[in-house]
Amino acid sequence: MSLKTLAIWIILAGLLGGVALLLRQQQVSAQQHREIEWVNFEIDPASITSVELTRGTAKASLVRSETVVDQWVGHWEDGNQIASWPVSATRIRGALRQLATTRLRLTEETLFDDSEDEISLISRTGTKTTLKIGSDRSGGRAPARLEQWDESGAVDRVVSGWIETKVVDSLTPAISSGWRDEQLLQRPLSTVRYVRLQAGEYLVELTRGTQGWQIDEPIEVHANQTSVESLIKSLLALKATQFVDDPAVDDRTAGLDAPLAFIELGDEQNRASLTVGTRADVGGDQLYARVSTGENKALITLPTESLSKLTAVADAYVSEHPAGYATTSVREVQVLGRDGQTRLTAQRDGADWDVDGRRADSLTKESIDRLLTLLLQRPADAVRLADQSVEIPNPIGSVALHDRLGEELGQYDVALEQSQAGMRLLVITPLNDGRRAIWSFLGDEAQATGTWLTLSAGRRVQSSN
Repeated sequence: MSLKTLAIWIILAGLLGGVALLLRQQQVSAQQHREIEWVNFEIDPASITSVELTRGTAKASLVRSETVVDQWVGHWEDGNQIASWPVSATRIRGALRQLATTRLRLTEETLFDDSEDEISLISRTGTKTTLKIGSDRSGGRAPARLEQWDESGAVDRVVSGWIETKVVDSLTPAISSGWRDEQLLQRPLSTVRYVRLQAGEYLVELTRGTQGWQIDEPIEVHANQTSVESLIKSLLALKATQFVDDPAVDDRTAGLDAPLAFIELGDEQNRASLTVGTRADVGGDQLYARVSTGENKALITLPTESLSKLTAVADAYVSEHPAGYATTSVREVQVLGRDGQTRLTAQRDGADWDVDGRRADSLTKESIDRLLTLLLQRPADAVRLADQSVEIPNPIGSVALHDRLGEELGQYDVALEQSQAGMRLLVITPLNDGRRAIWSFLGDEAQATGTWLTLSAGRRVQSSN
């Protein structure tokens, strides 16, 4: 090879080397200036119906109710412990919004083989999004793989990258168990048709029928509607201070083997209960309790003060009205003497009354309407329950009320009693526990009614001969 040829090859080699170096530098520069690619999860929080969380052996499933708007129920499992409870809608909405705005930093590297955490979201249309998280975490980030399927179950996309560790740690079974709703007895007041309270020797059982609330135990008498509804509102307002997940706190430790009180409410099919145990702190400000709402159960603590105004004494719920039905239900009024014989019979005829087969005069009509107002509409000035040892005036007679079919609605003894406030009209009915319920009325209307009843009950019984 001549020197000229050799020189040409050397020059060509230098040129090729320079071009290669230039290309390499351009590649490095392009690599350094290439924008980092990010992707989001592309989920609609409002469409998610189920969230499943897994970390090791711990699992959680958060499921949206199909019948109640914006209500979620969580199911948690860790080893042998299984718990279910309604989840705060506000907290689950916040978690879903966080995922919807989270971005994954893409990479082509193989970041992990096995996942430590897994988050799955299922929508109402059937799409599914799963985020698998690896254990090799550092610098506030964690390796992740995003897998998504469409409505038909076909793979939509699979990408890998990095995600912020704080996002992962905010969505775990342990964290989500803290989202349990502290509201204990969740139901509309209008759906409650049964209430039972028991504390020591005291017990009261209340049911709601077509004529309103009734005391069924330990006495049978219509109830004060306002008092019962106030009780129900107090029960529905009960909130847990905290949920107790420590397995060391058993029934004996919590005092549930010998409870202080028991509360139950609901309707004919669905009832929730609260069993109250012993104090949960030194000062006695908190009490242990177990709540059961169908399949959902939880051991909680709740403020002692929240139960302080509740009473299981039936006397507190007796109605202020002697009769517990509507005025329009009464089609016939009978006045009976002390001997039990009927002295007057009045039958409703539209806005008027027929007495013993003849149209009542204006004074008699006014007296009958006033009597029904006292029995059915005007609250008594005082209500008390008295046993047989309490002396009360002898009745001047009785009043019996009947419906349009002739069925007796109720019968009430009537007496008059002199007091410092004036003459009182007493309406008395026996109770099934041997006591008597006594409603006291004062005022001009009560005195006028007492005078009319005294005259009516003292009428002579016409001979049948």
